[in-house]
Amino acid sequence: AAQAPVTEEAKQLFSLADRLRALEGKEDLVELCAILEALEKTPATVELLRSSQLGVLTQAYKDHPDKKVKAVCKRLRRGWKDLIQVAANAEDVEATEQAPKQASIDGQHAMAPSGTDDADDVFGPTPREGMSEAERVAQERRAIMARLEQRRAKTRAAGVDA
Repeated sequence: AAQAPVTEEAKQLFSLADRLRALEGKEDLVELCAILEALEKTPATVELLRSSQLGVLTQAYKDHPDKKVKAVCKRLRRGWKDLIQVAANAEDVEATEQAPKQASIDGQHAMAPSGTDDADDVFGPTPREGMSEAERVAQERRAIMARLEQRRAKTRAAGVDA
């Protein structure tokens, strides 16, 4: 099986994770904040978060005595939590869509005009049908990132850091 190509985001996340590991036991608050803020700006996927172990690495910093470190870490982890929740919801929707459809009377959809076997015959193809898997994933990722950015903007506008 061929491995997926390593993206720039993946390289950056793993590099930041290595820098965070190197800081363990040190009190370089400037470097720590710089790493956490860079992580906050770097797009991630659930798989990248799992494989980089960034959740584990940042766990200790969410209760850090320095207010700025604590605030940045909590924002970062909340964004990741939202990303994981959105991904889990998307998996639930996908599983539901792939579940066997309940057969209607005579094998015809109840809402379709008589003599029509497929809603696409009436309404045309759904917008997603022409998309490749990569395009669907990219579209979903853009939507997730937009929702995360809206939440961050709302949080910043409200003046809430933690």
